[in-house]
Amino acid sequence: MPTGASRPPVVEASIAKHLISGELLNRAFWVQLRALIPWGQRQLTVT
Repeated sequence: MPTGASRPPVVEASIAKHLISGELLNRAFWVQLRALIPWGQRQLTVT
């Protein structure tokens, strides 16, 4: 009997949900960071 089968499916679902939400947050963070970098460079060139 594999050890993964002893865990209830609720735990599996919550782990998957945490992983997915973390991935989405990480992606949103990098998208915002990429959007902020050119803005910061523009501010540097203006001043």
